[in-house]
Amino acid sequence: MPSPLRVLDLACGDGHLLGLLADRRQHNLSLHGIDFSHAELQLARRALPASVSLIEGKAQNLPFREEGFEIVTCHLALMLMGSVDRVLDEVHRVLAPGGKFVAVVGAEAPPSLPLDAYRALFEIFPRHESKLGVRFGDKRLRSDGGIFELLAGRFLPPRQQTLSITRRLTPEEGWLYFLDMYDLALLPPDALGFVRQHYLSSLAVRSEPQEPLVYYEQLRLFVAIAA
Repeated sequence: MPSPLRVLDLACGDGHLLGLLADRRQHNLSLHGIDFSHAELQLARRALPASVSLIEGKAQNLPFREEGFEIVTCHLALMLMGSVDRVLDEVHRVLAPGGKFVAVVGAEAPPSLPLDAYRALFEIFPRHESKLGVRFGDKRLRSDGGIFELLAGRFLPPRQQTLSITRRLTPEEGWLYFLDMYDLALLPPDALGFVRQHYLSSLAVRSEPQEPLVYYEQLRLFVAIAA
């Protein structure tokens, strides 16, 4: 029998990644997820097999023993976390020697009409006064060199790969896509109707309402082995 492969999904949210892993029906997989959102974990619990362990907690203080996992994953959440150095200390602590940290973070996307119109919103509409000091994540995660710097001393030099995604979205589909971004949560909630109208109007002068527009997205995947 192969040795158990213990996997922790950091900031597992509604359990999408854990679900993909569970669907593999790999007998030696032991799946675990942690997230600070009780509501997201409730969604994950309903969607995942009972064999998947879910815990409410924060990445900066993982409630797991040392060397308890062979793999830690994190999908599009690390770049939103505060105290990233502390997070990486904890990831290193719970990884077995030679264990892998596999993460996907955002990367700078090439210009496109949908993205340009979205970015312009934040030059026009001010943040809600209660969100003026909010900052997402560590800027070092936005570049290959910065990721290398963050991981140094805890992990061997990581393998990094840029993932490119092309989406074709109508203006309305573009708005719905960006509506899931955290940036819009910084604006006054009662202004979102005006923000949406401005976004759609800015695209209407350059496209037809049902004409799909190309949106280029880039992500950065890295795999680091615990030193």
